[in-house]
Amino acid sequence: MLEQSVRDVLQDFDQSGTAFTASMLVSALRESGTGADERLLDEPDTEAFVTDFVTRRRDELDGGPRQIVGLEIEPEQKWGFKDA
Repeated sequence: MLEQSVRDVLQDFDQSGTAFTASMLVSALRESGTGADERLLDEPDTEAFVTDFVTRRRDELDGGPRQIVGLEIEPEQKWGFKDA
């Protein structure tokens, strides 16, 4: 269920054209009212989970019409969407 919520929030970022970080995704998940997943967002490894999910999603989209690209690594990893 958390993975679907992350996927939905990623789609929102894609539609808005906004670059994003793991902490921004976690904040967006909180704002979206993920309900039962709310307690999972307080776990210490949540940002690592979100980062891993973004990496997997980037790999899934590779070669498609929209792709997730890394924009920055330091001070915090930041991604964005672009047309292939």
